[in-house]
Amino acid sequence: MPVTLPKALIFTLFGFLVFALSAVAQAPAPILLTPDRLARIQAGLDNPDSHYAQAFAQLRARVDSRDLDLFNRTATNWNYARSYYAQAAAFVYRVTGDPVYAEWAFEALYDVHNDIDPDGRLPESGAPADSAGLSRATVGLGFGLAYNWAYEAWTAEQRDYIRNRVHVALNMWLSYSHPNITQNLRGSNWVAVCRGGELMMILGIGEQASRSARVNTLLNDLRTHLLNGHDVIGGT
Repeated sequence: MPVTLPKALIFTLFGFLVFALSAVAQAPAPILLTPDRLARIQAGLDNPDSHYAQAFAQLRARVDSRDLDLFNRTATNWNYARSYYAQAAAFVYRVTGDPVYAEWAFEALYDVHNDIDPDGRLPESGAPADSAGLSRATVGLGFGLAYNWAYEAWTAEQRDYIRNRVHVALNMWLSYSHPNITQNLRGSNWVAVCRGGELMMILGIGEQASRSARVNTLLNDLRTHLLNGHDVIGGT
């Protein structure tokens, strides 16, 4: 016997479905590589003798090599290099539109957790212990920026994978503490690295609205650091 649902319930379920699908499909707002900046870069590349063209050619050659040693891989620390590589590959994708670079960016980030380096440097649990915050932020930055820049070329499954990794990292930041971050003056460069890295992950996946309270905390710490952590010539 067929079941007839009330019209109000049908409209509610339909509205929820539309909202859920739009949330999944919505791309994060671009950060750093805004449309205006991207247009300026691409215009500069039209002149092969420009600084834009020469610098980009060097960066692209490093990415094309697939050689993590060119991104400062060491015997025990591979994940910094993977983060740097992912950022560079995603940048090249945004400039050229060639999806192979987005794929390479994803592969580098996938290896972070699936072929962990001897040091165990992860965006949610940095190591070694004396620099865990710096490790988290440095590796995590690659996840945030690459997600933002390569989003259009990634599959839904790839986006979900990276976004879920970022969520784990962001949740772990809430309970992380270190004297270099929490001292009143916020003078240490740890504030810039750690608070800045966490902020870029939030912006990268486009969750600044849903995490607004945390964003305000990060911005306040960064403002205090800028006021107290630098001398008149910008040294820290």
